[in-house]
Amino acid sequence: MTFASDMLINMLRQEPKYITAVSPLQLGESKIDEMLAHKSGAGGRALIQRVLRNQIRDTTKATFDTPFFIRPAQSRRALWFLHLSRHPTARDVMVQCHWDIHNTFEHYGRGDFGMLGWDSFIELDSVPLFCFDELDGKNMHDGLLDSMPSQLYSLASEEPVSVGVIRRSLANDTAARFTDLDEAIIRLAKEKDIDILTADGKTRGRNLKRLHHTDMIARPAQPIFSVLSRSR
Repeated sequence: MTFASDMLINMLRQEPKYITAVSPLQLGESKIDEMLAHKSGAGGRALIQRVLRNQIRDTTKATFDTPFFIRPAQSRRALWFLHLSRHPTARDVMVQCHWDIHNTFEHYGRGDFGMLGWDSFIELDSVPLFCFDELDGKNMHDGLLDSMPSQLYSLASEEPVSVGVIRRSLANDTAARFTDLDEAIIRLAKEKDIDILTADGKTRGRNLKRLHHTDMIARPAQPIFSVLSRSR
């Protein structure tokens, strides 16, 4: 799906013609009011973008999306190319395309769980452009090690959660491939921040090199929080 996102946001208004124009996205009056409320505030455009992404997924019944943000050199008005899918593997393949091509689509953020779209909540000058290169990959892996524990602890707050569920839950919020997420999870297990169990509840060895989607991630009985002092 490709559309002129900047034009849609710039023309945002509570008028019958506009409401009719955006009706394919099922943007009713209440949703437009929500976006208009964001528009005048700090980081308004980024907030509107997030509302739109969520709305498009809900309307198309797509569980996953991979955004490619395009900013033409002449018009300077951003376009979106969204790949929509209902299966996590399809989304993972599209993210791999970003890494393989080192594309010129614009993304801002850290890459771990801080991908912001092409506009951000703060000034763009202070947010790095994520180019899917080797340095971005290293920084993303460092960021995953710092931010992954809180994500896992939240998902496994009451009982262990499968690797498959983790992938599905985190996929839309990161530039990481599933192999990147798995690598971070294995590293955290080796540092005893989490436990990795088989589907039948047995602890997997510390020397494991790959995860199965049925493996279970559990909070350790006595968290060590080595993330606070991790050296790289």
